[in-house]
Amino acid sequence: MATDGTFVQFDPEITKQLNFNFRFPLLLFNGLMGFFFFWLLTRLSGNAWTAAFAVILMYLSPVLLGMNQIANPDTLFWVFGLGAFLTYALYLRNVLGSSLLLQLFSSGSRWPVNT
Repeated sequence: MATDGTFVQFDPEITKQLNFNFRFPLLLFNGLMGFFFFWLLTRLSGNAWTAAFAVILMYLSPVLLGMNQIANPDTLFWVFGLGAFLTYALYLRNVLGSSLLLQLFSSGSRWPVNT
């Protein structure tokens, strides 16, 4: 709406740019977290092929591919939820201080997404 009280015509180019500005950082972050999941699953399973296969199947899931195209907190929830679960499983397996710190960070990062 313009300042003089009239409506301005819808501009699809501005909408496309706005959607890109909101969606691309989420897509980039979720994509880069795949390397983190690969690292965690490699340490957890001890086999790089199993970890690679699991990450590929996760990232080719139609639900997750569709969720990454929506700019809302749910796109981050599955990343931090899975990260917290995998780091907790790694802590239970190895009981190392570094795994505990990583698990606390992953669980703490998930909290703001839930609110």
